[in-house]
Amino acid sequence: MRNYRLLILVAFLSGCYTQLEKPVALDPVDSSRPAAGEEGAGPGPGVPGGGVDPHENVDWMNEYDHDWQALAEMRNEIEALVGDGSCAGHGNCKVVGLGAKPCGGPWEWLVYSDFMMYEDEFLARVNEYNRYERALNTKWGKFSDCFYTAQPEVHCEFGRCVVKSRRH
Repeated sequence: MRNYRLLILVAFLSGCYTQLEKPVALDPVDSSRPAAGEEGAGPGPGVPGGGVDPHENVDWMNEYDHDWQALAEMRNEIEALVGDGSCAGHGNCKVVGLGAKPCGGPWEWLVYSDFMMYEDEFLARVNEYNRYERALNTKWGKFSDCFYTAQPEVHCEFGRCVVKSRRH
């Protein structure tokens, strides 16, 4: 029985892991042309006599950094929209899942107040952020811990939206 449980756990966790080999393009690519390194591809641009471009890995790292920097900038915009979480009552306080774990679900829950906020614009930004992170996870072969992050309960306390403590 113990081996059976271990086998199920390993099978479950292996679904959360993908090996990073090469980024997957987010944009469509002309598949009729051979890819670099494949037979018939010919020398790469600027590579005398063909072979591997020594700057190829640098380009990938620059692209990787650019992608995740863009995600960080989106997050900063979202946090600016949240502001200080001012509320007039418990009904103003809400939570939304932020981020996209490769195994599914949000990385965290963002507490916000719909008091004096354009909530539709805010939620559209959060959805855009989550979609973009899912695309980056696929593109770069990311994996996560697969642990579920429970949605917290929130309320208005002294004019600010906060997570309810267990004592409430």
